[in-house]
Amino acid sequence: MQKERALVLTLLEDFLHCSSYDLMPLLRKALEAIPAAMLAGIGRVILLPLAETRNDGKPKSSSALLYPAENVILPYMPSFSGKQVSVYEKMALLREQADDRSDSLVILLDDFVGSGGSAVKAIQRYRSDFAKTSDRLVVAVVAAQEQGIKLIAQENVTTYVGIVRKRGISDSSVISDRKAALAIMDSLEGRLGVAADYLRGYGKCEALVTMLRTPNNTFPIFWYPTTPSGERWPAPFRRFA
Repeated sequence: MQKERALVLTLLEDFLHCSSYDLMPLLRKALEAIPAAMLAGIGRVILLPLAETRNDGKPKSSSALLYPAENVILPYMPSFSGKQVSVYEKMALLREQADDRSDSLVILLDDFVGSGGSAVKAIQRYRSDFAKTSDRLVVAVVAAQEQGIKLIAQENVTTYVGIVRKRGISDSSVISDRKAALAIMDSLEGRLGVAADYLRGYGKCEALVTMLRTPNNTFPIFWYPTTPSGERWPAPFRRFA
């Protein structure tokens, strides 16, 4: 028990709690990282959410970034001066309202990228159904796991990030015995009855992040709702519906 407590306290020291006040500065940092060369010859900038809906059909948090990006951040960035900025909440609207576009920079926005799997699916969907040959495509996110950035790079797409995160245990610079720490975490998650897909966080991301909603890539001890018996687990960063 003492080792478990020590591990959790160590992980909490590296935990990123990104409040609503932190989102805009980090989103600005991500957008400012887009190089001027990427915007050369571009007349139009198109903002899209990287993920459009949750499994329950409700809008994803990425949609909430569209308004501030369009109205609060981009108008005050010299590199975007003179560019027409268009916002669409769904990719399908590209075909309906921007099918005649040319020389456009398409920015897929999100607050968090974990394993990168969902981002890759979005990129592939965009390319197969909506892309124009003159489009340039990038991803801009508030925070991202390093492994997700690398997976997106395999699609020849660059991710611009406000803050990059590494795996909480496997990449830790303060945990000396990472193998033992992973074994402790696996034991904790086993006692919680964590579903196989979420062991060590979805995609084994070992994330230590909570945004407006905690990503399922974060270690489940911080958000998993119940124990195997159905008792409510007092998780500090529950994923509210």
